[in-house]
Amino acid sequence: MPKFLVKAQYSSLAFRGLIEDLVDRRMTTEKLLAGAGVTLHEWFFVPDTGESVVIVEGSHDQVRLARMVAMATGAFANSHAVEIISSNELTALAQNAADTGRDYVAPNMDQIDRMLLDEKPPTPAPRWRGLSETRDKLSGHDGLAGGGPAVGRRRAGGGGVTMDEIGRLGRDNWGWQARIGMFIVGNEAVPEAEMWAMAPPHVSIHAARVTASSPWAPWDTGRTTVSLADDLTRGCRQFAAMRLSAVVVGHSSSSFVGGVGWDRAVVAQLAEILG
Repeated sequence: MPKFLVKAQYSSLAFRGLIEDLVDRRMTTEKLLAGAGVTLHEWFFVPDTGESVVIVEGSHDQVRLARMVAMATGAFANSHAVEIISSNELTALAQNAADTGRDYVAPNMDQIDRMLLDEKPPTPAPRWRGLSETRDKLSGHDGLAGGGPAVGRRRAGGGGVTMDEIGRLGRDNWGWQARIGMFIVGNEAVPEAEMWAMAPPHVSIHAARVTASSPWAPWDTGRTTVSLADDLTRGCRQFAAMRLSAVVVGHSSSSFVGGVGWDRAVVAQLAEILG
C-alpha cells in the first residue's frame, strides 16, 4: 500500500482545544484514520505553523476519505497529502524511467542539441517592409548618391551596421501572432527556456515567477473556492494588461497537492482577473 505525508492545519477553535482538552492527539487521529482503513505510522506537531503532520499508509481513495472526514469535524482549516516512497522504491522507479525513456527522442531534439552545444542558429532574412529604407537609416546613409557607406561594412569611426546585425534585429519577437503567459517557480530557469525552445515563429513567452509554497492557491475551509497567493494575483494583473492569448500555471505540485477540483477552481479565480 502506498504511504502519504499528510499535513493538516488546526482551526483556531481546535487550536484552543489543544490546551483546554489535554488528550493524546495521536490516539484520536489513529482512531479516525482506522475508520477509513488507513494505518497511522507517525504523528508530529509543528508549533510554528499549528499543523499536524502524519505519515500514513492506505490507498488513494482511503486517504481522501480520511481527509474528508477530518475536515468535516471542523478541527482543521485545510489539509494536504502527498505520496512518499522509500529509497528502494525510488531506485526501482528510476530504473523503470531509464528503461522507458532510453529509446525516446524529443521532436525538437536538433534544436535542443544546438542549444546545449551553444551553436549559433542560421540568421533568418529580415522580415520587415521597406528593408532598403530601414537599412539606409541603420547604416547612416544620407539618401544622396554615394553619400553613405555600403551595408555590410562599417563606416570609419564606428558608424553603420552590417547585414549580420540587421538579420539579428529581424529576429526580435514581440509575439504578434500569439503571446503566452506562464506562472513558474521563482528560482526555476528550465520551464521558461523550454517554452521558448518549443514556441512556433512569432509566438512569444512571458513568465511570472511565484515564490509561494504548494499549493499556490490554498482551499477555503469548505473546499468551495481557493485564495490566490499574492504572487499569482500580482502576475495575473500584469498579464491582464498585456492582453495575452493564453495563460498557463506551470506547477504540477500545486495541482497534486490541491487535489481534485483544484485546477478548475484556480482557473476560475484567474479568469476573474484576466477578464
